[in-house]
Amino acid sequence: MTGQLLHTLHGSTIPASALAFSPDSRLLFFGGLAFPGFYGGHVYVVDSQTGTDQGKLETPGGVTALAVSPDGKILASGGDDQTIHLWSLPEKTELASWKAHDSRVLVLTFSPDNRSLVSGSADGTIRIWDVHFIKAGLAKLGFELAMT
Repeated sequence: MTGQLLHTLHGSTIPASALAFSPDSRLLFFGGLAFPGFYGGHVYVVDSQTGTDQGKLETPGGVTALAVSPDGKILASGGDDQTIHLWSLPEKTELASWKAHDSRVLVLTFSPDNRSLVSGSADGTIRIWDVHFIKAGLAKLGFELAMT
């Protein structure tokens, strides 16, 4: 037995290297590797039911990992530039970014309680990040980010 194909999305010029659904499955986020001179790093957002473009997020390098927080308020992207970016949803604005590893970020996942983000890298490390610490730092800078 095989799975039943629901949709095929077309229109992107990049091969997808990272995928993530929003918790309600309405949005699909995907990113690809950057190829200098051809295209840079982007996270594309599409309606998963219709394939309609919902925007894109610019990143300095290729996108190798994506994760959406369980409450659907934060998108995390990791890249071949060793950096993690946090994006506010649904606004799609960048909240924070930092060099997280000594090699490309390969995998990201949020804890079920929204408090931690875990990253794994080609450098052989797995790191656990305190998302609420990042939220507190953003609040000091005047940003509001409602998180449970």
